[in-house]
Amino acid sequence: MGDQIGEFLRNNKLLHIVWTEADTFHYASRDGKLFPFVQQLRNKKTVIIGPRYLRPLKDQAVDYLKFIEVPKFNAYGKKREIEAEILATQEEFGDGLVYNFSTGPAANIFMFDLWKKMSKNFFIDLGSLWDVFCGRRSRRYMNRKDYNSRILKKNLNL
Repeated sequence: MGDQIGEFLRNNKLLHIVWTEADTFHYASRDGKLFPFVQQLRNKKTVIIGPRYLRPLKDQAVDYLKFIEVPKFNAYGKKREIEAEILATQEEFGDGLVYNFSTGPAANIFMFDLWKKMSKNFFIDLGSLWDVFCGRRSRRYMNRKDYNSRILKKNLNL
């Protein structure tokens, strides 16, 4: 949908925002090449926004500064509360944080609303990327036989 997305970005004056397709990270994870990204997150103040089952990321992958829990389904239904908690986090810890969203389709709405208020932070929607590191093989690529514990460990440099 590249042409349609480009048109939307032009029409809404959003071309100044740098966008990257989430599959870039999924492919890196599948291929055992995610560690450079994980290493960068480990060196940053990171906030995870996602469902409860991602809490083990602190021990598995990224020692996050804060975890903001959202419902497993329909995070948008709690939009006001979630955005208020994110803004409170920014108030508490300041700028330069990496906000990592695993909130389904609502991620794009959260990021669009928040970047205007918190422009000195980083926002990234990684979707289901972290699921497999928390014991959930929620996507087809995660269930491939060659996507095994050796690859997962390589992604985390373990």
